[in-house]
Amino acid sequence: MRIGRFIGVSLGTIAILVVGAYAPVMLVGPLPDPTVSVDAVPSLTVTGPALPATGASAVAAGSELLGAAGDTEALPIDGATRLITALVVAERFPLAADAAGPAVPIGEADYQDFRARLEAGERTIAVYPGDTWSQREVLQAALLSDSGNHATTLALWAYGSNENYLSAARTWAQKNHLDSLVLVDAAGTAAGNLASAADLARIAALVQADPGLHAILTSAPSGIAAQREVASPDTYLAERGLGVLYRGYNARAGIILVFTARVPVGEESFEFAGASLRSDTWGSLESEMNALLASAEAGVRSGPLLETGTPLITLTAAWGERVQGISGEMPNTVYWPVRAPEISVSAREAQADVQKGDIVGTIRVAEEKTAPDVPILATGSLDSPDIPWRLLHPLPLIGAWIDSFSAPAP
Repeated sequence: MRIGRFIGVSLGTIAILVVGAYAPVMLVGPLPDPTVSVDAVPSLTVTGPALPATGASAVAAGSELLGAAGDTEALPIDGATRLITALVVAERFPLAADAAGPAVPIGEADYQDFRARLEAGERTIAVYPGDTWSQREVLQAALLSDSGNHATTLALWAYGSNENYLSAARTWAQKNHLDSLVLVDAAGTAAGNLASAADLARIAALVQADPGLHAILTSAPSGIAAQREVASPDTYLAERGLGVLYRGYNARAGIILVFTARVPVGEESFEFAGASLRSDTWGSLESEMNALLASAEAGVRSGPLLETGTPLITLTAAWGERVQGISGEMPNTVYWPVRAPEISVSAREAQADVQKGDIVGTIRVAEEKTAPDVPILATGSLDSPDIPWRLLHPLPLIGAWIDSFSAPAP
C-alpha cells in the first residue's frame, strides 16, 4: 500500500513538473525566426538605340557601349584620326576649357609639310616660319577645319617624332581598351588608320568628357586661328541636340560622322556619343541620325531604377503571419535603359520580433559600383501567435528555446 502510494505521488509530482515546465516554455519562450523568401525584381522596360543594319554604327555613354550595329570589323577612319591625335596630346598636355595652352612655334619643316599637303589637295590651314600658335589654336585648326598639317605639327611638338607619337598612341589605346585601333599617322591622311565603330564611339565619348577638347569643338576659333579663317563648329543637326566632332567623306572611307548628343529630360539631360561609318548617302545618314535621336528621346528617362516601396522580400512566421520587405529610396538618375540593369537583392537573417522599418535586406545595382547599398525595409511587425497555437505547436517552440542557448550575446 505504501509502495503504491509512493509511486502515485512520484508520478503525480513528475506530471506536475512537466506540465509546470511545458506551459512556461510554450507560453513565454522564444519564438522561431521567420522564413525569408526573395521576390522577383520587377523588370525594367528596355529601349535600345535605333541603329541601321547597313554600314557600321555605335553609341556610347562614358566607357559603356550602349549599342552597335552593322559591320563590327575595323574600318578606315581617315580624318577622324585627328580626334585621337588631340586626345593623345591631351594626355601629355591637358588643356582646361578656357586655357590657351603652351605656345607651339612654327618652323620650316611645318611650312614645307603645309605646302606638300596643299599641293596634294588635302585640307590645310596656312602656316609660315616664325608663326606662333597656342596649343588651343593648333587644335582649332586641326579639329574645326580638318587641317592635316596642324595635326602633324601638334603630334611632333608634343612627342618629338612620328614614331614617338605612334608609340604613345598605342599605349593610350591599350589603357582605354581600344583593341581595334590601328594608327599610321597623326593627320589621318595616310591609308591604314582603322577602328571599329564601337571603338570610334568610345573615342567620341572620351572627347566629350575632355573639357578642353569639348570647348574647342563647340566654340568659335580665336587668335591666329580666326585670322587664318579656321571654320566655326559644324552645326549639322544642332537643333536636335547633335554636336559634330568629325564629319567627312572620301572614296576610301566613305561617309563618316563622329558625334555627341544631348537629350534633355526636364531640368536635366543625358549625354552620349557615337560614330557612323559608311552610310549609303548623306540623305540616308540624316534619316539614320534622326531615327537614333528619336529613339534616345523616347528611351531616356529620369528617376530611380526601382520605385520606392517595391515589394522584394516576404517574411513568413511559423504561425502564418506575413510581413513584406520593400525597397527604400533609391537615388534619382538620368539614364537610357538599353539593357536591363543587374539588380541583386540580399536578405538578412530576420528575427521573430521584426518591427516596422527594420532593415531586412539590401539592394545593389551592379552597374553602380560606387553607390551605397539601398536598404529593404519591413512594412510592419510580426504579431505574436495566440495561446492555442503556442500550446499545440511544441516542436518549433522547443527548437527556438534550444537555439536561444547558442545565440550570441547581444
